[in-house]
Amino acid sequence: MNSQGSTFYNFAEFWRLTRSLSTEQREIIFNNLSSKERKKLKYSYTQGGWEDLFFRDLLDKFHDKIIQEWKFDLLNTRCQVIKGKNICINKILWQHISNFLDQFHLKHTYYLIGGMKVEEFDKENLVLSSVKKGN
Repeated sequence: MNSQGSTFYNFAEFWRLTRSLSTEQREIIFNNLSSKERKKLKYSYTQGGWEDLFFRDLLDKFHDKIIQEWKFDLLNTRCQVIKGKNICINKILWQHISNFLDQFHLKHTYYLIGGMKVEEFDKENLVLSSVKKGN
């Protein structure tokens, strides 16, 4: 118990002390806190940017997996597209990327796909191009 009479001072302390536990174990601890403490931790989680951090970590791992399995760097591609270069991408790969990213809010995925539009190129490929004002 900390000096304020709470089990955890904020979400940072909660995470520091529980990150080595499984998700289920963390949930048990969280669910056994008072409603006031749970509300305080949720507020600290939201206001402290933890949600953004956890989503960024998850999306970075996905990006690394795409590079490893497909030899395709989405961040580098986005940079090239935003600079005005059109890039062809395999439809199956783009569908894989889209299916995964569709489960997240755009605010979390923007750094990977923001500013790009996708159009049909041929039977097997799509073309990624820059979204410009007025388009």
